[in-house]
Amino acid sequence: MNNRELILSSIQIIENNLRSKISVLDISKELGFSFYYYCRLFKSITGYSPKSYMLARKITESIKELIETDKRIIDLALEFGFGSSEAYTRAFYKIINKNPSEIRKEGNINRQLLLEPISDDKLKKIEHALDKEPEVASLGEIKLVGIPFYHDLSMANDMKSGFLQLTISYQVILILSIMGMSI
Repeated sequence: MNNRELILSSIQIIENNLRSKISVLDISKELGFSFYYYCRLFKSITGYSPKSYMLARKITESIKELIETDKRIIDLALEFGFGSSEAYTRAFYKIINKNPSEIRKEGNINRQLLLEPISDDKLKKIEHALDKEPEVASLGEIKLVGIPFYHDLSMANDMKSGFLQLTISYQVILILSIMGMSI
């Protein structure tokens, strides 16, 4: 399964759970990825972070019900996994730049503000979709500054004494540098 197929399966998971409180971490675990890797992969292929995609999709679907039904805003908020009507209104305003009550009064919405589900066809049109192997880059010399610290694990001493010596040495060097002195 390539990267695009993995992201399409995660989009399907998102679409199936728009009315719940599923998190990005839950999705990454379900796909067997670390949270960090999944977020980077999703953004590189779709152009959206997983969280912003989920939020935009929830708002898009809730707008359809907001306009077509008489459900209260608090009921819509809870139905789409928001903790309160305030959280829903903040998210709504972030995406649409209007409050839900304004959209309900107007009775329509600029469809360009809505995000429809990303399909395989849409992904194929996105030029920056990455289905290639990682590229190995060589870096020049890197210089690090530190205090040499060696500890032989076979010794009976534990790491606490060595770490304490390192901490005290660092504090002395820090104090001397603040005072403008050197060792």
